[in-house]
Amino acid sequence: MNKSVIKVTIIGDSISQGLGKKKINYCESLKNKIENLTGVICNLENLAVTGKTIIYANEIIEDIIKSDPDIILLFMGSVDALIRPKPEGVFWKCLPKRYKLNGMLDPRPFYSKKRWRYIPEHIDSWIRWHLKKVLMKFCKVYSWVDEETFEKYYRDFVRNFSDKEILAISPVYVDEKFFPGSNYNLKRYRDIISKICSEQENTHFFDIYSCQEQLGWKENPSIYGDDHFHPSIYGYQWMGSIIGDKISQIIKLNKK
Repeated sequence: MNKSVIKVTIIGDSISQGLGKKKINYCESLKNKIENLTGVICNLENLAVTGKTIIYANEIIEDIIKSDPDIILLFMGSVDALIRPKPEGVFWKCLPKRYKLNGMLDPRPFYSKKRWRYIPEHIDSWIRWHLKKVLMKFCKVYSWVDEETFEKYYRDFVRNFSDKEILAISPVYVDEKFFPGSNYNLKRYRDIISKICSEQENTHFFDIYSCQEQLGWKENPSIYGDDHFHPSIYGYQWMGSIIGDKISQIIKLNKK
């Protein structure tokens, strides 16, 4: 990979696609860190889509091939692993329709600065995650992608790109207050990714879960948004920088 221009293609969920109308994410910070550390020009293509799982990554194989990346940044598993109330039973049927949509029982990642929107958004967010906790007590729980399916699809994806350098990022660390029971699952999916990476040449694992767990969400400034799942603006800068370090190491290794 002794090139003056490096192409990085990002595959992920809302954490990678970004938040808000402007889709604020870690791409700018990532690009700057790679270029500063390696001296190469870094071109990014972001194929991440909110709410997607590792199954989506396997559905866009042709798009990734067309992207022709030198390095694939695979940042999936968080959406797959989160524990959610199962959409069935009498309690689920009683939910308002809008709360049955994917992700609508999770708290808001950020709030409007306009007071007339800020207060209603806080109330709505409080209702959402409290409803989820109640449903989880009275209904069955599940993950959108179970462990066996996740491992199969993750391994299939990696094998499809055995000729490429892949940086596989673990799921993120979350607040059990808003996502009860999820960290146990997120760690299990993290371990699945780590195991697959250890078996596959040119696939590198980065445990961002442990980095976030050490920092927590009470640091000032916090790397977390208001839902203690998605990053804050500062968190995106931190995330781009720390992932940029890892990609730069891959680039330097391949120059030798």
